[in-house]
Amino acid sequence: MSLWTFKVLCYLKRHKILIGGLILIILAIVGVSIYKSHQVKKPVLLKQEQVKDPVKLANAIHITKA
Repeated sequence: MSLWTFKVLCYLKRHKILIGGLILIILAIVGVSIYKSHQVKKPVLLKQEQVKDPVKLANAIHITKA
């Protein structure tokens, strides 16, 4: 083995708990961000006036003209 490979392996052995903790923290952050991005949005509650007017209905449910 070359010298730099030996130094890297010694560093990894010496700091394995710290490196493992950092990996777990990174995985937790990625997991939370994925969870929040895939959450189902709450249903839209519409009033009777909004349902009767097509423009207000389109605005409430975010429909755009093609």
